[in-house]
Amino acid sequence: MQETHDDLPSPIQQMESDIDSYQTRLDYLSTKRDRVEEELEHILETTQEVLQRKKEDLVERLNDIFCTEREKLLLDIRDKEASVVETRHAADHIRELTRSGSLEEATQAGRELAQKRVQIGLAYDEEQPRLIDLNLSVNFGELMRTVNNLPFGDVDAVYDDRGVSVMKRYLSSSSPDSPTDCCDEPFVGRTIQTSILPTKVEGDKTNPKLNDIAVVNVELLFVVVVTDRSNKCVKSFYKREDLSFYSRESTPSQPRGVAKVGNGKVGVTLPDSRIIRIYKVTPTLKRDKDIKTSKGYRGIGMLDSETLAVSTYKIFPGSVDIVDYKGTILHSIDKDRQGDHLFDYPFYLCTTPERKIITSDCERKMITCLTESGDVIFKYHGKGDVPIQYPMGVALDMFGDILVVDCDNHKIVKIFEDGNGAKEYLVKADGITGPYSIDIDANGVVYVAQWNGDIKIFNISCS
Repeated sequence: MQETHDDLPSPIQQMESDIDSYQTRLDYLSTKRDRVEEELEHILETTQEVLQRKKEDLVERLNDIFCTEREKLLLDIRDKEASVVETRHAADHIRELTRSGSLEEATQAGRELAQKRVQIGLAYDEEQPRLIDLNLSVNFGELMRTVNNLPFGDVDAVYDDRGVSVMKRYLSSSSPDSPTDCCDEPFVGRTIQTSILPTKVEGDKTNPKLNDIAVVNVELLFVVVVTDRSNKCVKSFYKREDLSFYSRESTPSQPRGVAKVGNGKVGVTLPDSRIIRIYKVTPTLKRDKDIKTSKGYRGIGMLDSETLAVSTYKIFPGSVDIVDYKGTILHSIDKDRQGDHLFDYPFYLCTTPERKIITSDCERKMITCLTESGDVIFKYHGKGDVPIQYPMGVALDMFGDILVVDCDNHKIVKIFEDGNGAKEYLVKADGITGPYSIDIDANGVVYVAQWNGDIKIFNISCS
């Protein structure tokens, strides 16, 4: 019987398979490089924040010293000025007595003037030390040694000499210490139509880095609003009669979170400026007002027409604050009923119609569902059958379930509304690459903002 080799891959098929494997490795390493770059930038920003606080403390101390001494010197000046006025008045009186021939009265007035001292405000104390100079003492050598020795961390590179197969096993590993790519095949039993919306527009100086996304229904249009931190701007994208349009609004610092905050409005967090900026979506963006806040916030969600839920940024451990539209903190959630901290870095959040708050904590690899008073409804730790390596953006689907972006695993995970169970919803084979944030329109279309600056749009239907 003649042996057949029809089922063996041809040399060309093998080479094409190797090319796909190399491309997978390149895509993964590119995403990891961007991820590490952002972590380094976060370290730098956090360090700068600490240095800024140190500087503010020193400036406050300097101003305290100056203001205290200034008050003393102003009192001294008032004292001497009053004495001069009083002395001139007495001298004029003595001269008048002398001219009128009342020498005895003039002599008596002279004696009284010599003995008199006018006191205004604090009495001058010869024993009290007075400020004569201000200096800043800095040991630059010691300062630079301390800065150079800061434990910022190391960048580790993992190599192998056994070809692509090792990388495949590494990517498919289920170890919690390793990034995973849990699904190499698209899900069966459904149809996915995808499209890509590039977000680099005129005025951008660099490739966009999208932090968050919100889809707003305006004038029967679905308007996609994104925050672009690398270009310090907010953008909106929409279509009319198959023609594409956009608008772009610059911001004073890097914008982070964005969420719908009412009819045709979005709120954008600017944590470095301590501002929540409200835009009208018309569908172009029009700045409405700025809400000054006492903290820098990153995540944002609307509870009602008078209150917002926002999560802190560059603060460890983090918190979720309930604020009004004047920026006043009405309530702060940071600990559970046992006094344990609830969050490390709750960078993303969304809210439900029942006023629940869903937070995503990338450091704890945890999704937490809370009431606005701070009671924990459930926690999803991202372990077990559906692990989450690096949770980022969160959103609600049409059924009230929670969609979570897993950046490192290139997938979207659906957590059931009650927190009891989860499943993979979109995976790398569906076209997810370096996802960062997510939102869903009223028709159930899913919009995923990716690290490369593209928005991937998924229209999913079950067969």
